[in-house]
Amino acid sequence: KTDKSSLKARANNLSKEFGIEKILFIIVSFSTLFYRLAVSKYKDKLILKGGLYLSSVLGIDSGATIDIDLYLKKISMNKKYINIVEKVISIDLGDDIKFTILDTSNIRLEDVYDGF
Repeated sequence: KTDKSSLKARANNLSKEFGIEKILFIIVSFSTLFYRLAVSKYKDKLILKGGLYLSSVLGIDSGATIDIDLYLKKISMNKKYINIVEKVISIDLGDDIKFTILDTSNIRLEDVYDGF
């Protein structure tokens, strides 16, 4: 039987040994975020799209993209979206992983559709 801390230490040592810390960090981050989304009440409202979706469907290396694009099904893209994301990332799964939103500025000022 392996406890959580020894498993994390072993994964950390292996990632450094093989020089894949960034890729492992991205994979773990995406996986834990998706698990939170899957157990949330918004699982049918937030739909994965963009580069990460395409790389997963096409079988491309998961280190190819470092962001997640989500479509809001039947929800307007506004500050309410940020509230939904905050609720999803704050779900405590007992995995000692915490997500923090660093910025909520609008990134698509010239486009028809908003993005934060």
